[in-house]
Amino acid sequence: MQDLSEELNKLLDYLNKIGNENKEIVDTLLIFFTYLLLLIISLRILNLIMNKYKSKLTKSTYQTLKTFARMLIVLLFGIGFLNQFEQFSGSLIGFSALLGTAIGFASTQTVGNMISGIYIMIARPFFISDYIMLPKLGFEGIVKEITINYTKILQPNGNTAIISNRSLIDTPLVNTRFELQEEQKWSSFFDKIKSQKKIAYIYPIKFSVSVGEKQKLVNQAVKRLENHFEAENIVLDMKWRIMSRSRLEVAYQIDIMVENPSEIFKIMSNALNQLEIYLEETLIEN
Repeated sequence: MQDLSEELNKLLDYLNKIGNENKEIVDTLLIFFTYLLLLIISLRILNLIMNKYKSKLTKSTYQTLKTFARMLIVLLFGIGFLNQFEQFSGSLIGFSALLGTAIGFASTQTVGNMISGIYIMIARPFFISDYIMLPKLGFEGIVKEITINYTKILQPNGNTAIISNRSLIDTPLVNTRFELQEEQKWSSFFDKIKSQKKIAYIYPIKFSVSVGEKQKLVNQAVKRLENHFEAENIVLDMKWRIMSRSRLEVAYQIDIMVENPSEIFKIMSNALNQLEIYLEETLIEN
């Protein structure tokens, strides 16, 4: 019995000795699996968030953002894991500084575009199918695609303008999108009331007439133009106002509201020509 007790004590001493010698390995494995578990949870949360916005993003934008976010999360967890070991701390700091400097010099423009793209997707100054105007860049049209680096705009002449997101952030932008009202509708999900906003687009048309032409005649010409568009079922509403006056001319602006932004292309092609014809006819009649 005494011999058995001595053998058990020897076995316990041996196991303790092995545990003490491999304590660092066990601690390292525990830290590694803890970080791995947190990484898996973070990637799952990322997937849930990205799936929520999947329908609001284009396919290329969705994939780019998802890949970029995954790489960033893995990199952060990798740095966090290596930072647990003192022997790697100095090398890690030096490597991070060197990598940051290299990336900064090599991809300043690209990174700037990506940051601008992320800002546009979060701030949402415009959406797909919105009609936007960029006076300083000389572009206007319907937004067809928003990616992480650039935005595609279909112009009135049929060409597609590809504009970097950084340029869009640095340039004054006019979005013709207008929310008319909110409609309450029953949704099929748990029979909750869902709010839906009716969207329209207001496009400004500017013109000037000489001071000698009376405002009443301009009003008649604009009314005839409104009747012309209503007959073609294009315009939802139309208003006009005086923008400025001088000794020689009076500047007007007509705000035309349409439901479909593609109708703006039709209006642009003949609005001013048709208005000029109506104005001349009104002057002759009076």
